[in-house]
Amino acid sequence: MNYNVFTKGLNPSEITKEPKAEERLKGYVYVISKFFQPYEDMKSGNKKKDQKLNNGLNLVKIGQSTMTTKQAGGDKSHGRVGDLRTALISLKVHRFYIFPRYDMPGKTRESNSDSYNAKAAENALHYAVMKKFKPAVMRLEFRTTQNATDKERFTEWFHIPEKRMDEFLKFLDDQIFNQIDADVTYGTGFTKDTMFNVRETLTLAPKLRNMEVIKNRRSLNKRQHAMRLRVLPEGQKYSRSNEQFTRKLEEEKEKKRRAEIHKKRRDKYEGKVPFWKTQFMPNGVGLKFRDLHAFHPKLKDKYPNKKIVDVRKHHTKIWVHYEPNITARQLANMDPELKEMEEGRMTIDTMIREHFPKMRTKTRFIKDSYDWHVFQNKYNPAADDYDD
Repeated sequence: MNYNVFTKGLNPSEITKEPKAEERLKGYVYVISKFFQPYEDMKSGNKKKDQKLNNGLNLVKIGQSTMTTKQAGGDKSHGRVGDLRTALISLKVHRFYIFPRYDMPGKTRESNSDSYNAKAAENALHYAVMKKFKPAVMRLEFRTTQNATDKERFTEWFHIPEKRMDEFLKFLDDQIFNQIDADVTYGTGFTKDTMFNVRETLTLAPKLRNMEVIKNRRSLNKRQHAMRLRVLPEGQKYSRSNEQFTRKLEEEKEKKRRAEIHKKRRDKYEGKVPFWKTQFMPNGVGLKFRDLHAFHPKLKDKYPNKKIVDVRKHHTKIWVHYEPNITARQLANMDPELKEMEEGRMTIDTMIREHFPKMRTKTRFIKDSYDWHVFQNKYNPAADDYDD
């Protein structure tokens, strides 16, 4: 195993020459293989006497390791790949997929949180391989040190036939760069004599996020439509394509245009609070009406006669407040709970529609203003209710 080649593979000049590369690069996924000839046992030490189990197994391991600052910028110990030097075995190293530091909201303080991107990619590759190739999984054990006979390391290896290795490696490359949501920075591939940039061997496609099949749904709401348009550019979560920037600018312009139209219509048709007070409280005396929409047994036929006492604006709506049409003494002596139930408020359009329908035709402005308040409050005449 040529560890100088590994140093170059984990530190390709295309990315290590960038400023602060040693701070950005924090994890990598490696793909290694070894051809094993298993036997029933090795007690005799003579292969001719030991029984063969099969014709040999080409075992592949997909693993993940963390790069220290030293590893990501200079002379490196090679992490888990380098640890196998003590086992005195030869391995084929096929791929290094290099990932940046994980630095997103919700990041924990665990020691391996920086290499979360690499760990997530490793798990995704394991799942994809099991689904695609359905390989047998072997568990191998290696001693951690030459003298530590009681400490053994178990690792999982996939049995991939040698004749399918090219297909297998191309599948991994496509998964990392085109399929899974992996924030990969660089991929180093190895052959018998050379190493190469994996990205240059692929036809890269934009990664799509949040895709799903929509069944029995007539249309998408605004949020769902926006989520379908979210495209994750290859290689970097935080960048956007020119198309995305253009679309975002167009959406912001359209949103601003609609807001300006809405403001103009509101200023023209909503009507000010003093105006509506003159309509519902002429000369300071509130109009009277009969409210038969009792919604509580205690209120049934109790105080159906109401009078308007105020008109106020709260947030974006204008409200007409009312209370029972009784004397001040009766109102003061009323049970507080009952008084709270008897009082109430209605929007401009509701009050006009239910209790003063003739007011709609009083002037052209009131008619237009009524239509505006119906639109503003999302009243649905067909359902005789308000939309959510």
